Amino acid sequence: MKKIIASLCLLVSAFQMQNAGATEIGYTTGELSRSNTFTLNQSESQGMAIRIGKEKLSLLKGKRITKLSVVFGSKLTANNEAKVFLAQSLGDAPVFEKTVKIERQATTWTVVDMDTPYTITGDEECLYVGGTAETNSSDVKLIASDFSSDTKGCSYVYDGEKWIDAYGLGIGNVHIRAEVEDCPAFTDLMMKTLDFDGYFKESTTYVYGGQLFNFGTETVNSFDMTLKVGDETPQTFEYKDLNIGSGKVYDFILPEYAAHSYGKQPMSIIVSNVNGKEDAEKSDNTAEITIMFYPADMERNILLEGFTGQDCPNCPSGHRTIATFMSKVNGDKVVEVMHHSGYQPDIFSMKDDYECTFFYGSTSTYAPAIMMNRAIYPQIESVPVMYVNADNLEYSYAEAMKTQPYVSLDFESVYNADTRELSVTLRSYNYNDLPEGSVMNVMFVQDGLVANQSGAGSEYVHNAVCRGTLVGNPWGVELLNTKAGETNVWTTTMTLPESIHSNYSHPGNVGKDIAVVPENMSLVAYVGGLTQDVSGHDIYNCAQIKLNDKVVQNGYPAGISDVVGKGDVAIRVDGRRIIVSGEYDSMTVYDLSGKKVNAANIATSGVYLVRVVSNGRVAVKKILVK
Repeated sequence: MKKIIASLCLLVSAFQMQNAGATEIGYTTGELSRSNTFTLNQSESQGMAIRIGKEKLSLLKGKRITKLSVVFGSKLTANNEAKVFLAQSLGDAPVFEKTVKIERQATTWTVVDMDTPYTITGDEECLYVGGTAETNSSDVKLIASDFSSDTKGCSYVYDGEKWIDAYGLGIGNVHIRAEVEDCPAFTDLMMKTLDFDGYFKESTTYVYGGQLFNFGTETVNSFDMTLKVGDETPQTFEYKDLNIGSGKVYDFILPEYAAHSYGKQPMSIIVSNVNGKEDAEKSDNTAEITIMFYPADMERNILLEGFTGQDCPNCPSGHRTIATFMSKVNGDKVVEVMHHSGYQPDIFSMKDDYECTFFYGSTSTYAPAIMMNRAIYPQIESVPVMYVNADNLEYSYAEAMKTQPYVSLDFESVYNADTRELSVTLRSYNYNDLPEGSVMNVMFVQDGLVANQSGAGSEYVHNAVCRGTLVGNPWGVELLNTKAGETNVWTTTMTLPESIHSNYSHPGNVGKDIAVVPENMSLVAYVGGLTQDVSGHDIYNCAQIKLNDKVVQNGYPAGISDVVGKGDVAIRVDGRRIIVSGEYDSMTVYDLSGKKVNAANIATSGVYLVRVVSNGRVAVKKILVK
């Protein structure tokens, strides 16, 4: 039974008593580390701040803020100085600001005494506490954070032009606190916005968990938690015999849950009855999220692309690192393609490979290198391409496995060994609306190419070698249908060549014909994004098949007889009409371009796809209208 703990890592250190009658408020866990620093957009002007909302301020009405504390990630600023401020809005004149020396970086709090304490009126919409500085270069990492899970509307960073919410950047909460005198006694459990990153299926049991933070001054001994999913009856669970002190956290686990059907389901978790009474501030007691549950037989793959070269001395060790990683993960879930580019051209280099060096961004190319699902993982790099090592492979794979697949693929090839005729059909089904500019693509990949490799000799075996794309464009073909529930179809018929020409010409090499061995050939298909910069190219799903093979990721059976439903279901053609008989929930007809057509009045002869939903199961069948 698969179990996923969805961590909600919340605010861990909002209140810490420093002296009698004084309490610190903030959102950081307080775990300081020299490695948990960063810069945004590599700007020399940098800053960070926390936002204390109206609801929290109302609990502290009439109390005074006397000190501000900030941890700076570096002291490489102008004159080793920074400004610490208190303001009612970011970008406007602060109500307090002071220039301070940064004595130590990353692991030491810079504490500022306010000459005139600020009295909280309770009418403020919010207050911001922050620090800014002009750094000596764009490489300076001034911003320090706990790198826990992000918190919406609490931490902000300055990107050189504007302040932005740090939620979604993956840095957690910045190290900033304010000290408040003489806090009153109250209970206030706080829950972070739910962020269940993951790929969930119907009928599979998952365990959802999270973390609560005691923002109040009273110890919490009990509370109730209510889980509501879609239209199902809410379930309430009691938590008691606890000892959650002020400024402490509590990790909770909800009972196991399995969705009864696939599709998008709204989920809410509500905390109530704290210490047997109403919480002092309830605006952050509820967390809501919409979770996509995919069909039980849905499959997804991750696309691992490598950059290599025959003259690359470090590539053989990189290949071994990738092979070790592939042996650890489920090989059926990772599709590997190697581009002979990034170092220098060789006898296998294709124009398609050199198009992919776009993903290095403005940095110089190198090999061996990898990218996972063409996504950017900020903890590693600011571009999709990263160095080959075990840590980068395992981290990027774990992050990729949390993402939604968005589409499923039906991928099929029919190969006639006598005539070398190859027919390929790729069909994608959208479970979610896709961004504009989404594309599908099909690549030729070949194993077992024996040739020279620097440091490994002339009998080195090159595998997963990209031999070009079949769609006529290295970047794929644009999807015409991008709405949830729509299908796209691409098909081609060709004669498998005896050889493929390595068509990336360069000085001293005009390319070479590489023999095609059918049993070593495979086809790799993907659907993903396409933008003008290195971001936004994430792969939604991919698949790999051999010649004369097929994969059905979404569980759509080849024939209608496999539909499990409310009785026998059959399809027939009556003139220009397609008729489905038997009990079913819905029926849709598409032409081979993926466009919906009127089942009662087919305009032209041809092959059509009939999609039938019956009792939550889906089947697709090809049918000929004469």
